[in-house]
Amino acid sequence: MSDYAGVNDTSISADGVDVHIKKRVVKVVKVIKKTVIKKAVAAMEPVTMPVTSSDTALVSSPPIRDESPNGYIATMDDMSKKAMAIAREHLESSFNLEKSNGYLDYINAK
Repeated sequence: MSDYAGVNDTSISADGVDVHIKKRVVKVVKVIKKTVIKKAVAAMEPVTMPVTSSDTALVSSPPIRDESPNGYIATMDDMSKKAMAIAREHLESSFNLEKSNGYLDYINAK
């Protein structure tokens, strides 16, 4: 019989240690390992390396935005393109994409 109150003989492993205690010890060890690893990673200092001229070629600049009317139309969704086509039909010669609010907002947004 086990030395622990309420623990029956079926919970004793072959080496005589309570299975529940083994499981608890394993959980505690896992938690300790995670904590130690987290502290070690947090304590690591960032490595800085000198920048060479060849490294600057690897760093890409942000893509250049096409501010032409064609670039603006390329960014439109289908509904906006349909609305523009309707406006062009109704306004005919009065329609000017470069003076439209959407195009002006597109140009001013940076």
